[in-house]
Amino acid sequence: MDTLRTYFFDTLRYRYDDFNGRSRRREYWYFVLYSFLSIVIAGSISRKLGDFKIPIFSTFIKSFHVIVFFVLLVPYLAISVRRLHDINKSGWYLLIYFIPFGSLILFYFFCCEGVDNENEWGLDPKGEVEDWEL
Repeated sequence: MDTLRTYFFDTLRYRYDDFNGRSRRREYWYFVLYSFLSIVIAGSISRKLGDFKIPIFSTFIKSFHVIVFFVLLVPYLAISVRRLHDINKSGWYLLIYFIPFGSLILFYFFCCEGVDNENEWGLDPKGEVEDWEL
């Protein structure tokens, strides 16, 4: 569980807007899992605490899960682009989401093993020790 938390918070802290380089499958899937859990927990909080008598506070609490989603959107896009770079694909492949069944194609790409050697976007992330992981 420590690795899960480490990948999520280190990605948010150090690489939240980094669209260059490569990311391993482990880093991507841990980030996605922790983001999903964060949004579900925020939704539960929104549902449980959304009936306050103060209108402004109630509106904020009811939309808390939406705020969490938008906070995690840019880091998700960045790590998705880096994951595509790891399998030697351009980040523009994320636009496949907008075609029918495109999410299934991207799911397959995100599950693929990365290129072992250096490619156009950098060194193999399995072989290098990144200082943001320390």
